[in-house]
Amino acid sequence: MSGKAYNPRIFKMEKDHHERFNGLPQEAIDAYRSVTHEGKAKDVPEKWTYDQLWEMHKAGRSGEVGHFIYEMMYDIYIGVEDEFVENSIDTQVRLYPDYVPRYLDINDYALKASKAKMRAFISQDHFFPTVGQAWAAQQKINAMVEDENEELDYAVQCLGSHILAWSHHPDQIHLIHKYPNLGAVLFYCQTYGGRNCGPTLNIFDENGNLDSEVKQVIKLCAEYNIPVMTGHATMYYNQVLTMARYASEVGANLLWMHAAPWAAHPDRATIEEYKELIKLGCYLQVDANKVLPSIIWPMIDPNQGLEWMVELGPDHIIPCTDGGQPFFGDPIDIWKMFVRAMIHYGIKEKDIKTMIQTNPAKFLYLE
Repeated sequence: MSGKAYNPRIFKMEKDHHERFNGLPQEAIDAYRSVTHEGKAKDVPEKWTYDQLWEMHKAGRSGEVGHFIYEMMYDIYIGVEDEFVENSIDTQVRLYPDYVPRYLDINDYALKASKAKMRAFISQDHFFPTVGQAWAAQQKINAMVEDENEELDYAVQCLGSHILAWSHHPDQIHLIHKYPNLGAVLFYCQTYGGRNCGPTLNIFDENGNLDSEVKQVIKLCAEYNIPVMTGHATMYYNQVLTMARYASEVGANLLWMHAAPWAAHPDRATIEEYKELIKLGCYLQVDANKVLPSIIWPMIDPNQGLEWMVELGPDHIIPCTDGGQPFFGDPIDIWKMFVRAMIHYGIKEKDIKTMIQTNPAKFLYLE
């Protein structure tokens, strides 16, 4: 791997240097900022030799020696992710215009994604379709590529989503499939059951079966080759299983949004249940903003999502950023940081490319 950033190559490192992140202890997560810490081990010397640091590192004790360990990781540096980000696809990013503040608008993001040579992205809104925004951003980026004075030689594919926030009526699918730059149809995020606003919508009937209009929507999406995302209301295994079985029956591409376990919903499915969904062809999403701790998600163990990815294998995992929140930073930078986290964790290069390049391309029918 090679990168564009400065990388001092003083030491030639072994290949087994990768390990878990120093996540917060469970007691801290449970008590929320009530951290218990025993301090440094008794055998920690005041000064370190290189060999001592390396032995502590291999023993998984990086947290006891601080930043010195990271000074030894010369294959993890800004730019190491470039070859992975190139041709990658972020299936969920939050951009302005929106009903809440966002880090940057869709035009600025499209320009940055093009410079990074990303293959595509999907801009999502919790309430409204974004296909028109995506089309407009696409026109601007394409024009910049065609203009010799703009010095932009590549255009990312700008995609929007159509959200079923206000109705499940299937006629929407007949109409929306005609629009350019449509990336996916997703079920409601903030409008169900009067959670924030809007009508009471139900994906399932009183017996736990799919609503008849929901079934029509999924079937039509299969016929038109439109990917389907579960939205926020379908949070647990039994719900997703019902949807995944029907999607498999009619040939629809289905993605369980926010599928990976994290602090707020650690019990949404067992590993074996996740594997059952994979057998049905369901894709499982893991969000960078649920793996990388930040101000908006301060009590997150970064190992949780990465460990889940490794345990399930790469074939039906689709990482995304779900980024764009002002307190989380530039979603392009978050995407790059997430890739660096995967590299540091020891996930194989080919598996990273499968998850952020191959899988989303299959899900979105881009192949």
